[in-house]
Amino acid sequence: MKLPAIFVAVVAAAAAPAALGAACGVSFLHFPQKICGAQLYWENTYLLLHTRPGERVMRPELGVDWQDLCFGPNTPAAVTAMEARIAQQVEANVGLAVRSVKIAPDPADPATLAVTVVYADPDSGKDAAMTVPYRCGDQG
Repeated sequence: MKLPAIFVAVVAAAAAPAALGAACGVSFLHFPQKICGAQLYWENTYLLLHTRPGERVMRPELGVDWQDLCFGPNTPAAVTAMEARIAQQVEANVGLAVRSVKIAPDPADPATLAVTVVYADPDSGKDAAMTVPYRCGDQG
């Protein structure tokens, strides 16, 4: 009996995590593709930012509540609080040492926020940056 390719990829990834490398994993956005380094960090951060607190039953603290920033008063204090929340969540759940977080509207689409995270790259030790979009009004 021949197993479907997707099943073989899942079993191979689960059975031999060391074969994926220290900073590699299986993509959840482009499953079952293997991703490493900056791409893995970007995807994990994207998924984290698109998860609402309480959405994961076993980890209710996981995620960011964008509704407060997108639909609440747009004050410097609210932006600073959201940047601190994102830094805390990325450090705790993605495992990166965050240097700074900056939230700004995307010039091409005012309904989209561009979240730029500067972090210490675990592979090189140098500072690196990633920008993750969040469209206000999206469901997660």
